[in-house]
Amino acid sequence: TLEILGLGFSVSTDGPLEADVVVATSLAHLVELHMKDLVRERIVLFDMPYLGYGKTRPFRTHCASFAAKFGAKGLLLRSIGPFSLNSPHTGSMTYRKGQLTRATADGLGFGAGGVPMELLGDYDGVPEIPAAAMTKEDAAMIHRMLVRGTLVRVRLEMEGKMENS
Repeated sequence: TLEILGLGFSVSTDGPLEADVVVATSLAHLVELHMKDLVRERIVLFDMPYLGYGKTRPFRTHCASFAAKFGAKGLLLRSIGPFSLNSPHTGSMTYRKGQLTRATADGLGFGAGGVPMELLGDYDGVPEIPAAAMTKEDAAMIHRMLVRGTLVRVRLEMEGKMENS
C-alpha cells in the first residue's frame, strides 16, 4: 500500500486504474521517455529533486497535463518539501487548456526555456488524468526498483470530486 493524497482539483480515476509506472526526473526526461514511447498508457511518477518550494511547485501544478499530452493514464508526484516522514504533501494543480506558447511556458515557474518545445502546443484535446502526491520514501523506492529493472505496476483508485460550496 502506498501513501498518497490526491492533488487539489484532480479528477477521479472513475474506478480502479492499473498501469505500469515510468519515472521521470525532469521535463526533459519526460520528453526523452516519450520519444522512446515509454509514457503512453502508463502512470508517470515525477521523482524530481527538491530545489526549494518555488522551483519544485510547478511540477505539481502543471505536470498532469504534460504527462497526459504524451498519453499517460495517471500522474504520481513525489511530495514537494525538504522532508517527508512518510507523509504525502499535497496542494493544487491545474489542467492546461488552449495553446501553450513559449511566452506562456516561460511564466509557469520552470524558468526561461525550462519547458521543452515538445510540450508546447495545443492542449484542448488533452485528457484530464488523475494526479496524486506520494511520500518521498515511496517515490524513492519505486524509482530504485525501476532502475534495477523491476516492473512496477500500480493500482490507483481516487474518488476526488468538486462540490459547490
